Amino acid sequence: MQLLYRLIKGDITEQVGKVQETQNQMNNRLSDIENELKNVSATTSQNQTDIKTLQQNFKEIKTAHESLQEKADRLTRMNNLVIMNIPEDDNALNLLAELMQIILPGNDLRLRNHRIGKQEPGKTRPIKVHLNSHNDVLKAMGNCKHLKNQPNLTKLSVLKDETRNQQQQRKERYIKSLTTNPQPGDKRPAATEERDSHPPNKRPTTTDNWMEA
Repeated sequence: MQLLYRLIKGDITEQVGKVQETQNQMNNRLSDIENELKNVSATTSQNQTDIKTLQQNFKEIKTAHESLQEKADRLTRMNNLVIMNIPEDDNALNLLAELMQIILPGNDLRLRNHRIGKQEPGKTRPIKVHLNSHNDVLKAMGNCKHLKNQPNLTKLSVLKDETRNQQQQRKERYIKSLTTNPQPGDKRPAATEERDSHPPNKRPTTTDNWMEA
């Protein structure tokens, strides 16, 4: 009996040892898995931080790119004028030449019928005129006051060639001036150097109706 007991006890002890060893191995594996999960979590957190940093960098680069594009666009437009309401007919260039001799006397411009935007029924597209310098643009804008003495030109309007951002900013300034600095007997503010010159009886109804398509 003692021999049998020893055999059974030895077998049980051996089995318990094997179970304990297996359990230890499982515990070690679980510990490894927990460490791996912690590493994955840390890596994921770092990746999320990196993604946010990249997104912010991309946003800053995009903003800088748009700013450079805006500056470049303004430079290409600074020597231009936009003429509104010249009919799209065979007499357009003659009317344009007459207008330009009044607002920029003695000019030697080679005028062409450069229309802005897509042609649409019932819509008169503006004409873009390229001058020799920005000073010529300023002179021409200053002389627009003389158009009121020309019966066949009073329906025309002269604007600076502006980007969409410039037009939107001018529109916002104009609206703000109506509410903060109303003029006696007039709903419009007094003319300033920032605003375009137009004959008194004709103004564009919007600031973006001449933008290129």
